[in-house]
Amino acid sequence: MIRKGNFSFNPNPECENGDTFDNFNMTQLFPHTPVCSGKTGLILGNGNQLNCDFPGDTQGTRPLHKSFCSHEHPEWIERGLPECPEDCEHELVDERDVVTVDGVEYILQRYYQDKVVP
Repeated sequence: MIRKGNFSFNPNPECENGDTFDNFNMTQLFPHTPVCSGKTGLILGNGNQLNCDFPGDTQGTRPLHKSFCSHEHPEWIERGLPECPEDCEHELVDERDVVTVDGVEYILQRYYQDKVVP
């Protein structure tokens, strides 16, 4: 069966052995999330596989994994994304807007970016 649609944040979409996914979004919240565990012979066409680890015999995988920052995606906190501290690992430290007054540096604006992970 060919399955299409948005399966984001659902690591166990309805599927059977040998199914094909095409024109799909399967983005998962955390890097290396096992998806369609226990299924065999899956085929992936055009679609978003961000943070997905499909079973080993799946054809068409294009792995890409990112650590999401809650400063960039605050709406995902309710889905389980941990709330990042102000100085989290996603901060682009060299991009900060700062001002120095009487020898004291003040951060005016911080910038954040999701990070690609192995």
